[in-house]
Amino acid sequence: MTARRLARPMSPSLFSWQRKLFWKYTLSLLLTSFISTIGLTAVFSWIYQRDVRHSIESPAFERSLVHAFDEYRILTQQDTPQVTDCGRLMRSLTRNLYEQQGIRGDPRNDFQDSIEQGRLVLTFSDGGSQCSFPANANAELLQGMRDVEARQAGRAGGETLSPNRFGGWSRIQSITPAAEPGAVMTVGIAGLSVSEILGGALTRGWTWLVPYIVGSCCINALILVGFLLRRIRRAEATAAQWADGNLGARINDHGKDEFRQLADNFDTMADALNNVIRVKQNLAALEERNRLARDLHDTAKQRCFALGLQLSILRKQHRDDPASLRLTEAALALTDHLQNDLRNIITRLSAPTVSELGLSAALQESLAVLLSGNDITLSVEVGREDDEALKARPELGVELMVIALEAASNAARHSAATQVTVALRRHAERYEWLIVDDGNGFDVAAGTGDGMGLTNMRHRAETLPNGQFELHSEAGAGTTIRVFFDNPTSQDAP
Repeated sequence: MTARRLARPMSPSLFSWQRKLFWKYTLSLLLTSFISTIGLTAVFSWIYQRDVRHSIESPAFERSLVHAFDEYRILTQQDTPQVTDCGRLMRSLTRNLYEQQGIRGDPRNDFQDSIEQGRLVLTFSDGGSQCSFPANANAELLQGMRDVEARQAGRAGGETLSPNRFGGWSRIQSITPAAEPGAVMTVGIAGLSVSEILGGALTRGWTWLVPYIVGSCCINALILVGFLLRRIRRAEATAAQWADGNLGARINDHGKDEFRQLADNFDTMADALNNVIRVKQNLAALEERNRLARDLHDTAKQRCFALGLQLSILRKQHRDDPASLRLTEAALALTDHLQNDLRNIITRLSAPTVSELGLSAALQESLAVLLSGNDITLSVEVGREDDEALKARPELGVELMVIALEAASNAARHSAATQVTVALRRHAERYEWLIVDDGNGFDVAAGTGDGMGLTNMRHRAETLPNGQFELHSEAGAGTTIRVFFDNPTSQDAP
């Protein structure tokens, strides 16, 4: 199966970005803004109509009508003949309502729109003459006013017609001026439905409302997308590093929102994937080591054993030839050394892994096999906490175990030691790996102990985090090997 490649890195431009995040946010904001604007306008329109309807059903509205008529008659009492002008009477009424706020709602309402639309109508009749205003009065409202006057039969009173909560309605109020018996003044107000008010408000505000909403939504989308885009590009760059094999890269988002949680989850996933790969690599290395151990045991070791048998036969055949006997004895000695070396290599390759048992248990088991048959007392000192820390970093534990096995093998073969001590000690952020034997020792200054084994130990020690290798030995005083390296736990800390 072909691995899927990551998409090409995103363009830094908001408008040319292939996923169109800016446009998605802009359209979403526009949609929510228009819906919320229409909803709020509808709610406030309904509240306004409710207040108006309740106001004109109150006694204050009737008093406003009486005051308006009295004021009108005072202003027109000099007129001769005294003919009622409904237009002037309407102006007096609206002024009185405006100044005394007989109708609650918008205090700046002068009712001019209602008059021009024929929704505020006034009629007057004194038995001899009658008038109405305005000329374009709503026909349905005007007919309702006449019906109410007929039902009232010259008495004062009021009725509310079609009192629907959200639909249109009308209120008709009649008064009988005490100074003019037989006269009746009737005022009718037709209220709009919520849908009619909403449509009118949107129509009047269309020229400025739409540009305002579009502009504000675009600005908000630019700010939001610009903020998110920087964080998304950081995450994309980290994902590209993961695709290239660098699983140590981290997004490290510093926000305090859901994107931070998502980034942390991806970082955790990278840690888990890195651990899985490390375990698989360790398992593959273990399998390869076991395969090499089996191959060496089945091939090289067996051939070396066969070579030793043949040299033993050759020694018997050349017993009377001193020169040939010396060469045969030397070859047998080299064969014995080769067998020991192969045995040690096979033991190390087939040793239990640190990731499975931990450094302490794996080292004790390996050293017990290596030093079996030798009169050597073994001591391994590794703390549980340190053992767990190295178990999480098995590649470090393997290096330490190989160094200890090499040092113990040298002590068993060359120094006639009776005690070998291996200890792991912590010094703040540094570890000390100590291997001590009480064998014969050697002169370090003279270089008598230099060889492939010490070179390999030094090389392995230097591969550890800031690793350092120290060797101390004197003739007759044993050998001490110290390896210093950084705490692996502090290395992993963010």
